[in-house]
Amino acid sequence: MSVGYPAADYDRGYQILQALGSYWTNIFQDNDKLREHLRSTGQMQGQIYLNTLETIAYISRLTVPVFHTENWHLITFKRSDALSLPSIYRADDLQYGPQDGSNPEREAGFIQTYAGTDNPGIVELALPDSMVDAPFTLQNLVIFPSKTWVNGIDYEVDEVAKRIKFRDDPFTDPMVPRRDIYDAVGNITDMEIALWVYRGQFDLRDIYSRFGQQIDIVLESSEDYKGLVNAMWDMFVLGPATSSMYSYLAALTGVPLIIGPTETVEVVSADAYSKLVITNTTVYRVPLLATVSVSVGDVVSAGQEICDAFQIEELSSANTDYSWLPAVGLSKSFISGPYMAELQFKNTDVALEYLGLDTDDKAIVQFAVGGFPGDVEFFWEFVQAAGKLPGQKTLAELLDQRTNPVGQPGPLNLPTTINPMTFILNNVCKNNLFVIRVKPAAFDTDAPGLSMFSRLRKVVPPHTTYIVFVDTELQVEEVDLSQVGDENEPGAEEAIGLFHGNVATTDEADEVGSAVPGSASYGDASIYARPVSLTCA
Repeated sequence: MSVGYPAADYDRGYQILQALGSYWTNIFQDNDKLREHLRSTGQMQGQIYLNTLETIAYISRLTVPVFHTENWHLITFKRSDALSLPSIYRADDLQYGPQDGSNPEREAGFIQTYAGTDNPGIVELALPDSMVDAPFTLQNLVIFPSKTWVNGIDYEVDEVAKRIKFRDDPFTDPMVPRRDIYDAVGNITDMEIALWVYRGQFDLRDIYSRFGQQIDIVLESSEDYKGLVNAMWDMFVLGPATSSMYSYLAALTGVPLIIGPTETVEVVSADAYSKLVITNTTVYRVPLLATVSVSVGDVVSAGQEICDAFQIEELSSANTDYSWLPAVGLSKSFISGPYMAELQFKNTDVALEYLGLDTDDKAIVQFAVGGFPGDVEFFWEFVQAAGKLPGQKTLAELLDQRTNPVGQPGPLNLPTTINPMTFILNNVCKNNLFVIRVKPAAFDTDAPGLSMFSRLRKVVPPHTTYIVFVDTELQVEEVDLSQVGDENEPGAEEAIGLFHGNVATTDEADEVGSAVPGSASYGDASIYARPVSLTCA
């Protein structure tokens, strides 16, 4: 539907009047009043038509609208609810207009301006209940408005905080309809203004109440939430196909997949807010910290990812390249027994230890496994015992390199090294484990996020499971403690305290030789919690 104004015949009273016949347009003397009456009636009919289209769209989870649209909606604000926002920059001493000379950085006579005006007048107000956006305009009247506020110029809406911010104070504008609010004894206690929103967006929780509640996914209404619900329903109905899994990850991260059957990448660029992948049919936006995985000239197909925000890796015998995975940890959900915590199997070659024969004259071999000592000991006892069951082989017998083995293998019959992770994946997990690689830095700021991974357990087959590999970028902070301060060149000291659980501590950097620790003039003390390693040259 068109979003322009006027959008249809019901926005033009004269055209409605003409449809009634020449008598009403040429002979009837009060046709101007009739025209406006018909126009207002047309506005009502237009909203009914819009509601009808939304009702039809509610039938399918694929077409259900995220928000309800009102062609015209009256909103009111009270003066007492307004929050004035002059500026957060140097709020203690920054004043607008002519300066009094008290601050040497802004001498007397200097005019401090904000966005081209001497008076910022920014006012922030909470949006009415259920309203999430005013995407186009606000007006003081529906018909023949004398003042119109344009989104992005005169006001902006914070959809997350559900607040609207006006560039100029609407309570002081004489063109804004207003009324005084009185108390019980007749004193004016407040002021209320009224504005009309054109095609306002309202959250009626339709996605949750119609399709999300049944599968127990509760989030704020958004396109990503709709994508999560649809992908989950697809996996419930059709099974967890790879395409449905990728659709779920796209909604979880807020990063789009290719839409068309086939598209050709024509431009890969960036603006101030995101990176752009432009094909012959569509413009895709991905976060600035994401790495685009397609190039100009590539032919891409529907459902293909365009950046490194997420990827599914099959851990199967057909895929032997695990160089990207540093280790695999198997928790009590993967291994049965009285384990205290998970066991870690590193992706590196380690020595295979030959420990001789057990009481049943079976060779014992082990390799390095991470975890609590008691857990590791129980693990190897279980492995050795399982290998001696009828029809089974011990680990040493499985690793025997002889063509026709006779008796138990000795140290010379066994490999000297082994990769614990590869061994576990190929022999224990088989083809029943896959890894979802995600890069949170490449997620959209409003994306549902990592908490939604737990929902996948409901649709993944019981003999299969997944591991979420979170790719976090390590930020290295270096503090040079080798510089010694003197009366001319101050050095630096770093004070580090231990972080005991939920007990906060401080991390301070002080000017050497300062009279009072923590009184350095070049910065403020901050509180951080970080892992610390020491390297001495």
